[in-house]
Amino acid sequence: MKIKQMSAGRARLFVTALCAVFLGLAAPIVNTTHAQSSSPLRLEPITVENAAQVEEIGTLEGHTEGVRNLAISPDGTLLASASFDDTSRVWKLADGRAYEIATLTGHTDNVIGVAFSQNSQLIATGSLDNTARVWDARRGEQLFEFFHASSVTGVAFSPDGRYLASGDYTPLVYIWDLSTGEAVYELTGHTGVMDTLVFSADGSRLASSNWDGSIIIWDTASYQPLHTVFHEGDVFDLWFSRDGSRLYSAAFDSTVRVWDVTTGEEITRFTNASSSLFSVTLNTDETVLAVSSQDSSIYLWDVANEIQLATLSGHNGRAMAVHFTRDGRMLASAGGDDYTVRLWGVPAGG
Repeated sequence: MKIKQMSAGRARLFVTALCAVFLGLAAPIVNTTHAQSSSPLRLEPITVENAAQVEEIGTLEGHTEGVRNLAISPDGTLLASASFDDTSRVWKLADGRAYEIATLTGHTDNVIGVAFSQNSQLIATGSLDNTARVWDARRGEQLFEFFHASSVTGVAFSPDGRYLASGDYTPLVYIWDLSTGEAVYELTGHTGVMDTLVFSADGSRLASSNWDGSIIIWDTASYQPLHTVFHEGDVFDLWFSRDGSRLYSAAFDSTVRVWDVTTGEEITRFTNASSSLFSVTLNTDETVLAVSSQDSSIYLWDVANEIQLATLSGHNGRAMAVHFTRDGRMLASAGGDDYTVRLWGVPAGG
């Protein structure tokens, strides 16, 4: 394994910049472009009761190839998109609108994974160029670069901001100490291509998914595997419940499965007979589940009653990722073939 070597001066610059980011001293937003509208759009929280009223409220354009993934900052103010055009773009979310504030350039191949730190100040990206990179979320500056031996897919920050997890095609998962830039753990157990990594909210568990159909739940105190569970197809996305007791997984076997994190047992599953599934997300009170699919649609489900509530149509081609904002008022989706990010919501008074 290699990590990019920096001069002493650059290393000091990195540490200073990283400390500034964590202390909230980063410079104001710059490079503001593409303002969609100056008029605010008030949105209702998306619920079981109004799911049928969800509509497309905006389209973000700028990528020159498909959008593979996206993430929304925990504070709900930023959206980051990862694209096959080798870039990630950062969008400011405000008043139901969005506009681009930065383009993260430097990767030399498709950007597959993207994630925010818990304090919303950092973005991590993973690319087929064999690197994972860490960026200042608001200024778009690259802060750190980690080298893998193969293409990097999933990336995730630990909730305390101390570590970055990144997975690759070999398939290995590395845990990087962001204060030193060193890999402190190397996790093995999968046999196919790594895809998604996600930490539980309390940081006690890490889950990893793989194209071999496996999901491993790791104890982060020792980074030993607790449970290995399986789909009958590539597993593309994972989502922990807020209390960390359940893990949701979306896979190419056309199911979202719900796992008991303590026992590793399957609790239930949501089946979409018409298409393979790419991504899963839940609203604020975890009553509405959204999944994106290969057939271009986004499906909304009633979690408690396990019934489909609505189908959202608008993408031309694969809907490769989906993510609720923390307040549950907006849903974002990534178009793998139409190069767009689409925003969905329920306008107040609509």
